[in-house]
Amino acid sequence: MTKLSQRAVGQAVQSEWKGFTPAAVTAPPIPLVGAEPRITTKDNSLELKLYSKPDQDDSPTFMLKIPLLDGLESVSQLLDWQEMFEKALVGQGITTGPDMVAMARRLMKGPALNTFNVQMAGKAETVQHCKAALKATLQSFMPKKVLFKQRRYMNRSCRKIKGMPTREWLTRVLDLNLKLVKLGKIMHDPTTGAFNENVVKLPDDQLIDAAYYGLPKDWKSKMALHNFDPMDHTIEELIEFCERLEVAEEELGETKQATAKPKDNKSKQNPQSTKQDPNARPKGKGKRKYCMFHGPSSHDTTQCRDILRMKEQRKSNSFKHPKLSETEGATQSNAGKSGKPFGAKPFNKSQYYKYKADQELNALITKKVHKELMLFNQEHRATQAHGHRGASPASSEDLGEEAHNVEFHEVDLERFNDLHLDEEEEASV
Repeated sequence: MTKLSQRAVGQAVQSEWKGFTPAAVTAPPIPLVGAEPRITTKDNSLELKLYSKPDQDDSPTFMLKIPLLDGLESVSQLLDWQEMFEKALVGQGITTGPDMVAMARRLMKGPALNTFNVQMAGKAETVQHCKAALKATLQSFMPKKVLFKQRRYMNRSCRKIKGMPTREWLTRVLDLNLKLVKLGKIMHDPTTGAFNENVVKLPDDQLIDAAYYGLPKDWKSKMALHNFDPMDHTIEELIEFCERLEVAEEELGETKQATAKPKDNKSKQNPQSTKQDPNARPKGKGKRKYCMFHGPSSHDTTQCRDILRMKEQRKSNSFKHPKLSETEGATQSNAGKSGKPFGAKPFNKSQYYKYKADQELNALITKKVHKELMLFNQEHRATQAHGHRGASPASSEDLGEEAHNVEFHEVDLERFNDLHLDEEEEASV
């Protein structure tokens, strides 16, 4: 046999099950938790008065509403209808063939009634023929290989539902095992011999193994910790052990809930609070705010006064760019025809820092030049006092004004190489 690739197998399965949903393929014939009961009305049901002991005149009575069989029911609903039909026969005291056939036709409609009439066509209305026709009618509405699929579901997929008590879960499993017997009676072929319910239903050992497979993993580990092997015990002992685990989990869960710290629900109440501020900085790492102009600071970019002032100055056309020498101005790639060194674009961060450094150096040189000019003026006065007394020396105000008018880019730095700077001035530079 040639080996098929995984892709080829997948394509074959898709082509075979094309048009079917996964739920329809994997759904069990009789699930652990059945669907909601059918809504019965006067049009789709019949209410009968039944006797507990039909052979006695003073027998107590009760009313039973039986839905009409139309062939659209699920497997579980078909089994329930068969059970109610048998109750109606006993409660009405029906034992003859014609009365049984009449009751069956009264409780059917649509496709189910047509199928039953086809099975009874040309046959005498006896009890045996009526039971055979009812069996064939129910078989026609059963899924293919329904008995095999139900046994496979109970062995592999009948897991414990979260929140369902263990006793209720295993009780439902045992009820599914009883419904296997009813399914076996309907699907049994008389030509193969007498029906044996022990062959159809799951034995106790197999039920315990299926129940252990459906338990949670943490429960299995606790069983191994306590050396509890379910195969060495009965179903009732397994239920009692699992109930002790449930009680322990409930008490432990209440203890954890009482000692747990309340969670902060601010993020749930305000989803916008989870968004991070782009200007904020993590806690414990310096200042919390960050300005794109000043870096880490006590304010963010939107609160920066310098940026706001620059914006206002640019709007009012009162913002002046720093002057550069002709050589530096010509090397700027974005220099405009207006002679502005940076063109019409605003400063970026590196340009601003360079401009501030130039301003500080310019102020320092201006201060030193002013100091040297004052000393030169004193010496010049002393010389004129001894020699040319008729010449009038320059006033300190004129020298100060001249010194303040000196700008960094207009100063020839080579001429001031001999200037002596103080330590504080060197540190500031």
